[in-house]
This record gives sequence, structure tokens and C-alpha cells, in this order.
Amino acid sequence: MAGSSKKNLWLVLIPVAVAAAAIVWGLPRETPPSAVPSTPAAPAKPPAAAGPGRIDPSVLDGFYAQSNLRIPPEECRPERPDLVAPLQKVVALLMDGEVGKPRPDNERALQMLEQDLGHEGLGYGEVWLLKAWAMHLQGAPTEQVLQTLEQATVHCDELCAAYYLRGQILAANNKLALAVGALKRAIATGEGYGDPQVALAQVYLRKGDKPRALARLNELIQDIPEFAPGYRERGAYHLKEGALPEAIADLSRAAELAPKDGKAFLMLGKAHLKAHNEAKASAAMCAAKALGEASAARLCPTVP
Repeated sequence: MAGSSKKNLWLVLIPVAVAAAAIVWGLPRETPPSAVPSTPAAPAKPPAAAGPGRIDPSVLDGFYAQSNLRIPPEECRPERPDLVAPLQKVVALLMDGEVGKPRPDNERALQMLEQDLGHEGLGYGEVWLLKAWAMHLQGAPTEQVLQTLEQATVHCDELCAAYYLRGQILAANNKLALAVGALKRAIATGEGYGDPQVALAQVYLRKGDKPRALARLNELIQDIPEFAPGYRERGAYHLKEGALPEAIADLSRAAELAPKDGKAFLMLGKAHLKAHNEAKASAAMCAAKALGEASAARLCPTVP
């Protein structure tokens, strides 16, 4: 009986000793399968949805593209949902407006900018820019629009679109020296943005500074070689100066890059006509007529 008790005692002590050795010497110990916790794999996280305060590119950015205005930099734009939502509604109202043609939608957009955004909204350059644009569409006095654009750049010094719009309005009102300054600032704050450069070349031409106008267009085409309006404007310059090969080359390139630009085809037709190439002139004029250029109709005999 005593021998049996000793045998049982050893059966108990041996596993204990082995476990102790494992602890002391760092030996691996086998864990019983029942002791291994069952941890399910973490589910994949869904992609983060755009927060309600993010700018909606399908609305705001589409408006800027339609209006030939550079999209404002992020530091000029509000992010809070209660400020962004009214802006999305504002640009939807302004989307189809025409300068100097008052509409109820323009008036409603102005009311939203002044009332729905409140004092906090006026801390952002983009809000002032849209307010100026709504005023411009509504036919507000020029000085009021210019003052509003000045506020836009006070609140965001890098707001290229505000400088460009200011330069265009100043040029339209024959304030050419001021227009040059505004357009130069638009170019400086809008790298890769061709419209202010074309506008500046046009102002130089109105000032009688042909060399500077041509130099600006040459630089534009060198910097943005796929920008169709640059070729169209330089082609128009060559056409006026009687440099027909250069005009035809530039206007052909403009029509190639922008096949829906009726004005490019119209001027290309005129260039071919002056070069006594009636067949090419007729083809270009017919293309211009098909794109809505009514003045090309009489020179397009093949199109009813």
C-alpha cells in the first residue's frame, strides 16, 4: 500500500517539476487545444466616406470649370458642413447665369451668401468670390463687384480666380493698367492656368504693345503646349499681321486641340481664304457654321 502511494506521488511531482523547469529555463510548453482562445478575424474596414463638410467636386468644381475660373485653394474654402451646404446650393443657382442679365436665381444666391452663411462664412475668400460673381451676373455696379473681389483676396491672398475676374472686369472698363496688375497676380497664383495669360496678351494688344503680347503668347504655348486658346489667340495675332503660314499653323492646331471651338474654325477659314485656298476655307467655314458660328454661313456653300 505504501509502495502504491509513493508511485502515485511521483506521478504528481514529475509534471510539476517539468513545468517548473520550463518556467526557469524558458522551455516551450504545449498548451492544450481547449485553452487556445478562438479569436475571429477582424472584419475589413469599409472605405471612409466623405464627410458632410467636404467640398463636392461634382457641384462646386463643375461650376468653376464652366465659368473658366480656377478652383480655389483649400485654405480659401470652408469645410464645416453648415457652411459648405449653402455654397453647393449657391453654385447650382449660378450655374447657367450670364453676365449682366439679372435673374431670380442670382438674387436668391446672393441672399443665401449673405444670410445662410452668416458672419463666419465671410471669413473665407471663396464666399466673397462667389458673392462677387453673383453680383457680376446680376449687373451690379462695377465698383461694388471690384470691392467684393478685393475682400476675397484680403481673406485669401492666393485666390487666383478673384484676380482673374478682377482683371477681366477692369479691362472691360478700359482700366488697362490696373487690369495688367490684376492679371499678372492671377498668373502668379495660378500655375498652369492659361486663361489669365490669354487675357493679359489681349490687354497688351489693346495698349498697342504688340511685342509684349506676342511674347506672352509664345511663353504661354511653351508652358502649356496643349492649351488650345493660346494657339487660337496667337493665330489671330498672326492673321491680323498678315503672317498667313503662321496663322494657319496656329489656328489648325487650335482646331485640332478643341474641335468644338467654332471661333477657331472661323478664323482658320479666313486665313485660308486670304491664302487663296478656297477648298480649305470652305471646309473650315462649314465646320464653324456647324458649331454655331452664323457669320460662316455665307462662306459655306456645301452646307444648306
